[in-house]
Amino acid sequence: MVQKVMKNIKSKHVLLISDSCYSGTLFGRARAMPTVIDDKYYLNLYNEQSRWGMTSGNKTPVSDSGSRGHSVFAYQLIKKLEKNTRPYISTREIYTDIAPIIANNSDQSPLCNPIKGTGDMGGEFIFVAQGTTTITTPDVIVGSKGKLSIISDPEGADIFVGGKFKGRSPLDMDSIEPGDYRVKARLAGYDAIDKTVRVNSSRKAMVTFYFEKKETKGRLYVTTRPDGSIIKILNIKSGYVQGMELAAGQYTVRVSKTGYAPKTQTVRIAEGEGVDLYVELEKERVVSSEPGPGDTWTDPVTGMEFVWVPGGCFNMGQTQEEKQYLIKEVGKENYGKWYNDEVPRHEVCVDGFWMGKYEVTNGQYRRFKSGHDSKEYEGVNLNSSDQPLVMISWDYAKAFAKWLGREAGQSFVLPTEAQWEYAARGGTTTIRFWGDGPDQACRYANVHDVTSKKQFSNFTWLNHNCNDGFAAAAPVGSFLPNDFGLYDMLGNVWEWCEDVYDENAYSKHGRNNPVVISGGSSRVCRGGGWLGSPGGVRAAYRDGDSADSRLSGLGFRLCLPQVRQ
Repeated sequence: MVQKVMKNIKSKHVLLISDSCYSGTLFGRARAMPTVIDDKYYLNLYNEQSRWGMTSGNKTPVSDSGSRGHSVFAYQLIKKLEKNTRPYISTREIYTDIAPIIANNSDQSPLCNPIKGTGDMGGEFIFVAQGTTTITTPDVIVGSKGKLSIISDPEGADIFVGGKFKGRSPLDMDSIEPGDYRVKARLAGYDAIDKTVRVNSSRKAMVTFYFEKKETKGRLYVTTRPDGSIIKILNIKSGYVQGMELAAGQYTVRVSKTGYAPKTQTVRIAEGEGVDLYVELEKERVVSSEPGPGDTWTDPVTGMEFVWVPGGCFNMGQTQEEKQYLIKEVGKENYGKWYNDEVPRHEVCVDGFWMGKYEVTNGQYRRFKSGHDSKEYEGVNLNSSDQPLVMISWDYAKAFAKWLGREAGQSFVLPTEAQWEYAARGGTTTIRFWGDGPDQACRYANVHDVTSKKQFSNFTWLNHNCNDGFAAAAPVGSFLPNDFGLYDMLGNVWEWCEDVYDENAYSKHGRNNPVVISGGSSRVCRGGGWLGSPGGVRAAYRDGDSADSRLSGLGFRLCLPQVRQ
């Protein structure tokens, strides 16, 4: 649809600017920029038809956390145009300046290129500064004939006009009869380029040829054992075919088959080279179907530790005693607003699973997204490598789990809400895994306490009457674990769960391994966090937020049903 609309627009230059994530499949290729950018360069771009697009992101969700009420992308684009002091600036020059800033301040990867199949002829949309009347016109020539100026990037191309060799670029031709001329440029190692140029009386026509290197592809041959394995190249969209042509570069090949442990290997393809890759899979071995309580496993990619949580049944939700305690703390009206989604209390059974011993840290996540910034909260740092990851959406938490699963050959997921509460209780039946009293929290959890109350004057809600020593997020594992050997299940940061948030979820739960996967766009958050009041730091407490939310007190931990070795 985009291509059709742009193709039918009659304007010589069309630029599509889209402040949204976009797959990039409609983008073509742009020629290399010359080393010298002058009025001739802008004039040539202006003379050729253009159909370009600039988008704020690729497939990743775009950030709205810019300045002056704009997204990061929109703010940087407006800022660049407002502060520009040059008479002319091209679309690609703007993109080249703002793209690194956007990438360094968000998880976005902006795109900017011609749109395929729309009639782009090598021109570009030129922004002209206010007060500049037009792009500099060609030299006026006295007499009835015209001139033709031909340049190329790289220089040294053989130039043919009307089929006859005229010299090598850069080339200036005088006394040209007015009319249309077919101009061809040839340069060793590149595809020849043909253009038609019109020479007018008493004017100079200019034409520029941008050469793109001929791409000599390589081939990849993959042999597997056992036969019949599934072969997939992870960083291309097309399916694998034996001996397929691939552009020079590095590729990640994944081989899998039911009953075998998948294997991922990296291979480098050179121009004109055939590469043979042999991959042998090993029979899948599953760590004991019933590991013992407290058994641990370490992910080799990030060093993340996991603890085995044995399966079992428990009463999920709020007790009558808990209800009375909450009403006393916040009153009946607020109880109905805040805590009424924790009932009815019901029995739930979950299968055993591996649970992250700690919340995912900034350092671990940066193996996936090296530029992630958890920022700070009112001057308190949240960005240390051993602090829990925050400013992370549910969508990106899922993307991290998928990436890590591919890298480690495992099946990482977010815990379901039932798994999370079962793990958080640690086999206990009290309001919190250490007991019913909130003011013992500071030995076991990082919560809203006297430290954060003193640090943040705007925290006017009830605090825990103890001192945990941290105003905001603490390094993971700073407090005592629960009986399953899990740290920070309450406090420190809220944690995303797999489930869709539903106020009435408990009336819909089945008994075995319940999970709510439809019915809304918000996702469950659990655990309270470093800013949590006594009523908010309980095993039964539940809340929800939109899947794209990024908050300074919200992170996640991973789990997996079994470990493949």
